[in-house]
Amino acid sequence: MALCPGIALPEVPCYPTADHDASASGDVLAHLASHGAARYIAPIARVNSVRGHKSRALSERSDVSDDVQPRMGKLDPRRTVNFLGLLVEAVTYDEVAERVDAWIRNKDGRSHHIACLNAYTTVLALSNPRLARIYSGADIAGADGMPFVKWIRRFRRVPCDRLYAPDIALELAQRAKDRGYTFYLYGGAPDVVTKMREYLQGRFPYLRIVGHHSPPFGPMTADEDAAVCAEINRLRPDVILVGLGTPKQDYWIDEHLTKIPGAVMVASGATFDFFGGRIPMAPRLIQQSGFEWLFRFLSKDYKRLWYRYTVCNIIFLWHFLLQILRIRVRQPRPWVRPE
Repeated sequence: MALCPGIALPEVPCYPTADHDASASGDVLAHLASHGAARYIAPIARVNSVRGHKSRALSERSDVSDDVQPRMGKLDPRRTVNFLGLLVEAVTYDEVAERVDAWIRNKDGRSHHIACLNAYTTVLALSNPRLARIYSGADIAGADGMPFVKWIRRFRRVPCDRLYAPDIALELAQRAKDRGYTFYLYGGAPDVVTKMREYLQGRFPYLRIVGHHSPPFGPMTADEDAAVCAEINRLRPDVILVGLGTPKQDYWIDEHLTKIPGAVMVASGATFDFFGGRIPMAPRLIQQSGFEWLFRFLSKDYKRLWYRYTVCNIIFLWHFLLQILRIRVRQPRPWVRPE
């Protein structure tokens, strides 16, 4: 793919940029990462130097504006990347476990949110200020999708694991043997969440799943929600896997971080369907190749996923291209919830 034919320029330091699924954009994204963003950025920089103030201002401004410095005080700028206005953090599963340990020590403090960001979620956030704010305030906003992970590793040169919701559940379940984490499952159809519980307890016999709940498809009344909160608070789980689909699960987590204290809430999406046996999960090799999107696209969820893997990924690639060319750079606005 030659956006600027005939131009071969030396590589420059990286410009911080770029679902279960984000890999549909993987071919172009991985190409940019493997060939260096400099060859695409540099020609625009030359134009900026001629055109003057407006383009130059866009190309020179920082990833993080002054009004978000308090959040950056808790994040290492060398380990974060701006993907279409959302800061994605380079984290490993060991680091996630360390934070989970620290968070659940205070069972009376607010709960904490782990968000898995990918091409689909970033596209949704472009036109959904509420969702963008939720992701910007997540306690961990990790890279879900191998294109994001490869971009971070390439340009930040730091360790970065793919924060894939099923893997988060399995990692925490495995560590529960030594750390004693307790789990609660919220979401999925009644038969699916029951089968998911059986799957996890069959794979990890020591795992304590203290409860599960399949909420109604439509909105809950205030009384119904209060009853659910009371039940979860009585059980006091350490980890709550929330599988309501994006963005519904993100709204639920945002609304319940203070209603249900002392837990870590993970937006788990299709994890319930995978572990509950409704749809197959891609083999590990396909996940790591960046073509999980194609595996899922050809599954029985085709009617639900075709828009995500075609239209949404095209939108993502277009806006990502504008960002790496510095034609339009969306400034991240992360914020920190009070503890």
